[in-house]
Parts: sequence; C-alpha cells; structure tokens
Amino acid sequence: MAEWIWLPKAAYSDKQNGKASVFCEGVDNFVTAYFVKKLDFGLKPERVRLKVGADTRYVMFVNDGFVGVGPVSPGGDHLRIDPMPVNYLSEYVLTPKSSVIEIYVRVRLSPAVETEWSSGQGGLYIDGEAEFGDGSSVRFGTDESWLTGLDPRFISPTECDFTLRPDPSVSAEVGEDRRAELSPIPLLSERFITPINPEALVAEPGTVTEKVFEFDRIYSAYPVFSLSCNGECLISLTPFELEGQDQPRELIRADSSLDYRAELMRSCGGFKLKVENRSEKPLTVSNIGIIFTCYPAKAESSFECSDSELNSVIRLCEKTLQICCQHLHLDSPRHQEPLACTGDYFIESLMGYFTTGDTALTRFDLIRTADLLEDQKGFMFHTSYSLIWEFMLWDYYMFTGDNEIFSRCSAGLDFLMKRMDSYTGDSGLIETPPSWMFIDWIDIDGYSLHHPPKALAQTAMNSLYYKALNIAGKIYSLTGREDLAAVMKESACRVKEAVNDLLYDAGAGLYLDGLNTPQSADRGGHPDVSGYMPCNTDKKYHTTQANTLAVYCGICDGERAREIMERIAVDPPADYQPYFAHFVLDSLRITGLFKKYGMKLLDRWKPLARITDKGLQEGWSATDYTGFDYSHAWGGTPLYQLPVALSGFRMLEPGFKKIALHPDPCGLEWAKFSIPSPYGNIEFELRGESFRVSIPDEIDAEYY
Repeated sequence: MAEWIWLPKAAYSDKQNGKASVFCEGVDNFVTAYFVKKLDFGLKPERVRLKVGADTRYVMFVNDGFVGVGPVSPGGDHLRIDPMPVNYLSEYVLTPKSSVIEIYVRVRLSPAVETEWSSGQGGLYIDGEAEFGDGSSVRFGTDESWLTGLDPRFISPTECDFTLRPDPSVSAEVGEDRRAELSPIPLLSERFITPINPEALVAEPGTVTEKVFEFDRIYSAYPVFSLSCNGECLISLTPFELEGQDQPRELIRADSSLDYRAELMRSCGGFKLKVENRSEKPLTVSNIGIIFTCYPAKAESSFECSDSELNSVIRLCEKTLQICCQHLHLDSPRHQEPLACTGDYFIESLMGYFTTGDTALTRFDLIRTADLLEDQKGFMFHTSYSLIWEFMLWDYYMFTGDNEIFSRCSAGLDFLMKRMDSYTGDSGLIETPPSWMFIDWIDIDGYSLHHPPKALAQTAMNSLYYKALNIAGKIYSLTGREDLAAVMKESACRVKEAVNDLLYDAGAGLYLDGLNTPQSADRGGHPDVSGYMPCNTDKKYHTTQANTLAVYCGICDGERAREIMERIAVDPPADYQPYFAHFVLDSLRITGLFKKYGMKLLDRWKPLARITDKGLQEGWSATDYTGFDYSHAWGGTPLYQLPVALSGFRMLEPGFKKIALHPDPCGLEWAKFSIPSPYGNIEFELRGESFRVSIPDEIDAEYY
C-alpha cells in the first residue's frame, strides 16, 4: 500500500529531478525536503515496523527521537551515470510509548558521495505496520496524505543555514514506482565517541574562537555538537584523519540553540571547530564529539604473538577494517567509492572471515555486484576487478557452503564470461579489453599500474582471466550446467597455453608483462573508460605484479613458480603496494615459501604502525596520482595472512565441514589466536615446536 512520494510538481516544479550519481555532468539540483505524518492507532502498539527507502539520503525521527539514516546503497560503478536497478529498504522496529506516533523524515535528492545513487527523481517510501498485543495489526504507508515541504536550511552537503525556516507543509505527491527490496543486512550501529579533549567551547560576544578536537583513532563518523546561543553565529568544522590533512569544511550558520549532526559521514581522527560569535551574548558549544557508524559485526577472533609490533599491525588492520564495513564494504570512509572497487572488498572479505566470521555483508556485496554486471552486460569500470569478483564469490561459497548464491548471481556471471570472451584475440590472449586496469597503485616508467598500457598489464589480466575461467567452470558444474563448464575448461587451457607460449621469457626466467603490439584503433571502444588506456609502449617489462599473478592464478606451478617467487622475495623486479602484497604473500604460501620469506615481508607493515596507530596508511610509497589516506583496508591483509600462515588453514569442504591444518609458528617464539567458524572458534596456542588446537566437534579436521 505504500507509494513513492515527493514534493508536488505544481508547487515545486524545479525541485523534481537530479542526477543519478556524482559522476554525472551538469549542475546539482541540491534539494532537501521534509515529510511528516501523525498516526493515532487508538491503542498503543506493541511494536511498529517501518521499511524505509529514499532518494538519495534520509534522516528519520519518530516522536522527536532520532531513528536512523539511510538508505542502504545499491552499489554502483565508477563513472556510471544511470540509476541503479534496485532501491534497498531498511527495517526499523520501534516500541511506542503511546497510541500516537509522529514520523518526520528529511530527504535529500542529490548524491553527495560515490556510494549514493538517485533514480533521478526525489522520493520517500515507507511501508509501515503497527502490531498489537491481541495479534491484530494495522498497515500504513507513504501516500498523498503525508505532508511535505522544502527545507532550505540545507544548502549543500557541507553548508547549513539554520537562520532560514522550512516551507509551510503541503500535501505530498505520488511519484514514479521503483523496484524496492528489503536489505538483507542489519542496521548500522551508532555510538557516541567523546574526543580526548572534550571541554566545551565558549565564545564571548564579537569574538572568534578556535579549538582542535582529537580522537583516540580514526573513525567512520558524523561530527556532532550542541549549540547554545541567543543571536547569530557562524561555525566552521574541518575534519581530518591526522592533523594537517584537512578535508572539506562544513559551514553552519545559526541564530538560536540547536543540536547539530553532520550531513556527511567522515573519516575522522579529529576536527577543527571555529566559532564566530556575531551576537551580543556569549555562546557555548558542548556535547562535542562524533557518532561512530559501522556495520554491527564484532570481532570473534583474537590474536597475540611474541612480536609486539606485529600485534600493533593486527590491531591497526582490525580498526581499519571496522570503519570500512558500512552498508557495503568501502575502500575508505574518506573516499566512499562505489561497490565496484572489488579488489579492495575481496581482501576485506577474507579479513572478515578471520576476525568477525560475518558473511552477510560479503553475500550482499556479491549480489549487488552481480546485479550491476547483469545491468551493464558484464562490464565494470575496472576490468580486473570484475574477474576478482569471481574469486570473492568462490571464497564466500567455501566459507559458507551457501550454493544458493550461484543461482542468485548466475546472470551476472554469464554476462561477465561472455564479455571477457569477446576481448580475446586469435592469439588466445585477451587483446581488446576496454582497459587494463586495475593492477596496482604504483608508477613504472611514468605509467600508473592503475591504468597501464598493454605491455604492463596483459599477463596480469590473462592470469586473472585464467583463474576466473576455472572458477566459472566449477560453478557451472555445481549448478548442473556441464556444457558451460566444458567451455570454461577449454577456454582456460587455451589462455594458459597462450600465456606460457607468448609471454614467458625463458632467457629472463620471468614472464613479460605484455606484448608490444598496438591496441585496436578505438583503444578499447568503451566511452566511459577508453581514455584510461594509454597507447602501448615498445619497452618490455618483467614486473613483480605480472609474475606474482602468473603464480597466484596457476598459469605456472612447480619449480617455475617457486623460482619466480624466490626472485620476487629476494629482489623484486618492481615495487608494489600493500594492496598487491596480498597476492605476493598468498603466492609465497602457494609455493611453500611463506615461512622463509613471508614473515619478513609482513615487517613492511611495522613502519605504518609506527607512523600512527589511528588508521592504516594507504600505501608504502606515494605516487604521482594520489595522496595517502589513513583509512584504507585494502592494505590490511596481515589480518588474514597471519592466522592462515600460523595455522596452515585450508578449507577442504565448504562451510567448515572439513578443514586442513598445519600449525607452525613461522619463527615466532609463541602465538595464541583463534579463527571463527559457524560452530565456534578454532583455538590455537603455538609455543616453539609444540602446539595445542581446540576444534568444535562439528568440524572434521586433518593435519598435513
């Protein structure tokens, strides 16, 4: 019975439409509307359920009490300009104290960050149900009986003028229907965090007062404060991760007391507060802090070892993973890039399996990405990340045993494999992708491996494709599509043979990164990404990235793979960032070299923990293209690597039915840690050559 509603066209003809994403060209139609509905049920309900969605952001209050912020992001891709196919609803369960509830929702039309998506038309959707003690219930929802009006106080995502007043209420208008589904993940948790220096700020009449407020770590958070004043004032709030790294400031104008909550979630290690008191009376800013917001998965595992600096690295990775888990995995709460940064989220999902044990967020990410692949006919901005999505899909199945995920993602998988096949040439290699990105965020000879030319990326892309073909074959076989499984197997053999025939340099004992043959005339052809493909170069390269992925993905094995990883461990042909170190570390384990080299490589994270324990620095070495943030979980692989290496953990049968273990302290004096499972934690205690392992009865474990 609920309908999508918005401001009436007759009264607000110029406030109806906005762009779908921040990637769209044109001027933002930044509009904030409010919606109000008062309901009297005549009898106090035991509970009221509200399923809520909006375009593109809402803040909801019931009986003047804060309820929540949304909506859940549908995912999205870089440079996408079209609406996403699904709008997700969040469910709130309230326990009213009387028979009357008054719902107030403030809704923004225009997207402000990359994870926000609009249908192009403003809207609010609430499907409500009041449940009573006698078992009866009353349904209600958004319709033309709701009152609405423009709220001009919200000028932009970072500017508010509370000296203005909302428009008088008018009846809402029913808008276009949209596909809406209930989000399968829980509501985000919220917690007030007090700064290290929480004292209130007092500004005398006609003065300007400034103060810096710092927090014990970097949080994904909304800055908040209470203002007590009797006249005009201007407040600027400038968040930062570390002091000196200012983010865009917020401007707040007011002439009376208020409680302020920022419109944007920030990556916040502190903020500067500057108050200009233009009134004739003192003012006070109190209750200063942040609302820490994250996905409500708590750490079930533990980790301590004899190396105190490694313990600090683990804590740092845990903190950063937590702030990157929202209603989708984020690259960083500072960037808030869309769901198609799959390489980041692949690593974050593995980190989650070994800390919280939560799988629901990963499952939802997989589904939203599958819907994106279906909608975009297998295309994603980062070509390599579309393949890594399959790695994430297979790992999720192995950790959960949930084979229903394959049917839910089948259309996206089909489109992806057809599109990747269309990029292959007569050589058997991928030759004509729309881009070769993403490999690593590092520069080589003036080229960024974010968007490299063919000569720096072809082996990497074909290696990823080979692994994806094998995974697709296993999925098709499990789902009874043996004809497609056979096609995947044949294609995989062809790609492996072509890489080894055309790209292995026997004289160097390494793989070339790619051929020096030219690109096609249109350089990929896709209008969204063709500009990210440099013309090919005549120079030949043998990088860490290409050779690691050849080993990681199974293009080579045995002695060749071991020799390659020995070279990379001792004298890498090119440097790499913490993101790509995940693949290096995994490849060392594949070749049996982790104990010899892996712990030394993990030492590269120790300086990051010395720089700051507030959040994980994005990289080891700066590039020409980006500065660092300190909230990037893509570099958090030690949180996964250490428990896997020390336990020798391998999943033999999906869903922890059967696992393999090989406990080894890898040079540490001692280590005590746990790995979460659906049946409880697997506990490890390693000391010297001895170990003790406690395994839930439901898990069949073997030692190797």
